[in-house]
Amino acid sequence: MYHVGFEELGEVSEEFRAEVMKAAIAWQDNGKLVKLNLKYEAKIKELKTRIATLEKQLGKKKAKEDADDEPKKHRGKGKPKEKVEKLIASNTVL
Repeated sequence: MYHVGFEELGEVSEEFRAEVMKAAIAWQDNGKLVKLNLKYEAKIKELKTRIATLEKQLGKKKAKEDADDEPKKHRGKGKPKEKVEKLIASNTVL
């Protein structure tokens, strides 16, 4: 494994071989942790996207509420001031 994987053709000690085997055995657990980490990173990215969407929706809702808090525009013909002036000019009682 060491000779082929790292292209090291020289002789290695028994102690070194034992350490390589320990590392290979431990990699199985490390591999599971790496996969789990990737899974959690994908979930975090998904949640960040969801949060950004919700913040955008909240901003739109707040803007709409702020607009609703402004005085309503007159829905009749003409502006209120013009209507009052017209009534005064025609000597009409309110």
